Amino acid sequence: MKRRPDSFSASSERQAEDRYLTVHRVAKVVRQDDKGLWRVRNMSNRGMLFEVDVPVSPNERLTIILSDAIRLTGRVMWSGDGLCGIVFDEPVHIGELLRALVAEREAEGYRPLRLSLRSPARLWSDEGETEIMVTSLSRDGVGFSYDGELAEGDRINIALADGLCRRGNIKWFNGQRGGIRLACPFAISQLESLRNFISVPRDSRSFIRQ
Repeated sequence: MKRRPDSFSASSERQAEDRYLTVHRVAKVVRQDDKGLWRVRNMSNRGMLFEVDVPVSPNERLTIILSDAIRLTGRVMWSGDGLCGIVFDEPVHIGELLRALVAEREAEGYRPLRLSLRSPARLWSDEGETEIMVTSLSRDGVGFSYDGELAEGDRINIALADGLCRRGNIKWFNGQRGGIRLACPFAISQLESLRNFISVPRDSRSFIRQ
């Protein structure tokens, strides 16, 4: 991997002047053949620093979605040691951008960033075991489709991929589509790539043994 260049070092006065430390900020990053949720470490008018463990190539093009209304484009300048430096195609006004993100988060109807997909999963409750289709993932929730009967509040176990299982409850269900609130949220590292969710889900016996 390409190492971190001097232009991104902490000793760069110009970079330090407009760098904003951001805590608990997550972006949806769309790549040519993948997408995921990546943790933002800091931002400036000209670029962004991610904490990410998935392989990233220098000069790779990225679309960075910070909210339903705010998206940026850029390219990878360097990556290594769990970090990735991005330069934007066009400079932004970072102060205005962060204020807009705060306003969106506080607005009625705000929804956290989520990843859209179609992937089979196994779900079971007191009524038995069945297969559902996962349609979206966020840190603390799973969207799904299912042609069967489930009730709001039902406690469930779900196996999303080989070795990745969660407990939760049905947050809502309208007879065809629904949402699950997870008892234990995903770590951001688990959502860095949708490729983590394409393996065949384990059966219930495998889940029970965990």
